[in-house]
Amino acid sequence: MRFWPFKKRQDRTPLKPVFEDQYRVTKLRTRAKSTIDSYRISWRKLDEFLERPAQIGDLNDEKINEFAASRAQEVLPRTVNRDLNNILAFWRWCAAKDYVKCWPADVEMYVAPKLVPKALTETEVQTLWEAVNAETEPVGRVSGAVFWRAVFLVFWD
Repeated sequence: MRFWPFKKRQDRTPLKPVFEDQYRVTKLRTRAKSTIDSYRISWRKLDEFLERPAQIGDLNDEKINEFAASRAQEVLPRTVNRDLNNILAFWRWCAAKDYVKCWPADVEMYVAPKLVPKALTETEVQTLWEAVNAETEPVGRVSGAVFWRAVFLVFWD
């Protein structure tokens, strides 16, 4: 791990080196590459929102809420929450290390609709059942209709 030579609580300190040189190597060292990539995407989106590289001083409730509101215009609430989770985890770590002046206080997560499991409609089930019953080609020594009905019923539950 490289030593990061900056004084604590300098608002203009860029976030990316602090993330890459300290947070990633200490807090994310055992995490999957996809998790680290998720953090990097969140930083890139924050940089795009700010129209410049994010700095330690940008970790405040007002800016992060503005970022989330802007992001919510582009993506699903679940994606906004992923970005907020990444940013807030890093922000809390920075606060614990005394790199920022304040802890997150008023950043609210977005209400994401619950995912509905994908299921077949009644019409689709009926069509599938009719196709199974109409099967005439045997599977081994068993009638195709009997075999496919058994497979269908095994996976139905």
